Amino acid sequence: LSWLSTYFTSTLSVDLMHAAQTALLPPIAGIVASAAAGTLGDGLIARGAPLAVVRKGMQGVSFLLPTAFLLAATQVPCTPEDSTLAVACITAALGLSSFSLAGLYCTHGDMSTKYASALLGLTNVAGSVPGIIGVATVGMLYDATGEWSLALFMPSAVLMVIGAVVYTTLASNDPIDFDAADNSPFQWETELRQKWEASPFAAAARAFKALVARQ
Repeated sequence: LSWLSTYFTSTLSVDLMHAAQTALLPPIAGIVASAAAGTLGDGLIARGAPLAVVRKGMQGVSFLLPTAFLLAATQVPCTPEDSTLAVACITAALGLSSFSLAGLYCTHGDMSTKYASALLGLTNVAGSVPGIIGVATVGMLYDATGEWSLALFMPSAVLMVIGAVVYTTLASNDPIDFDAADNSPFQWETELRQKWEASPFAAAARAFKALVARQ
C-alpha cells in the first residue's frame, strides 16, 4: 500500500491526486471482503466446522488468492491506455487480504480473551518491522531493476506463499490460560519486569495511577 500511489503515478502517467484516488479502490474492496470473511467464518463455525480449520482457511485465502492476483497483475498491461485489468487485479489482491481479519486477527481472542489485546499488540509490533524494511527494500529493488513486477509484486507473492505455509502448518489457536499456576514466566520476562519496576517510568506510572484513584 505504501508504494501504490507511486506505482499508479509511474505506470498510468497520472498526477498524484488521481493516483491516490485510484489507490482508494483496494481499501474499499477490503471493507467488502472483511465483511464477507466475518460472515463466512462465523457461518462455518456455527455449522460445526473446526475452529482451527476455519481460521487457517480464512488466512490461507488472505495469502494465496492475493498471490494469484498479484502474479496476474504482472502479466496484464498497465498503461494509460489499458489499465483496467491491472487495477482490478491489484484491487482484488489487496481487498482479499482482508480475509485475515477472520483468520490471524481472530487467533488472539481464540487463545485468550483476557490477553487478546496484548497478544495483538505483540504481533503488530513484530509485523511492523518487516513492513518498515519492506518499504525501503522495494525502493532499492525498483532502483536496481526498473521493474515493478520484480520490485513489488513478485517479492510480495513469495512472502505471502511462505506466510501461508508457516501459518497453516505451525499456527495454533488453542486456548491458553496465561494465569495458570504452572504458566510461570520465562527468565527474561522476570528480568524485564524487575528492570521496569526499578525504572523512573514505572514510578511515574504508579504516581499517575494513585493520582487518578484519588479523584
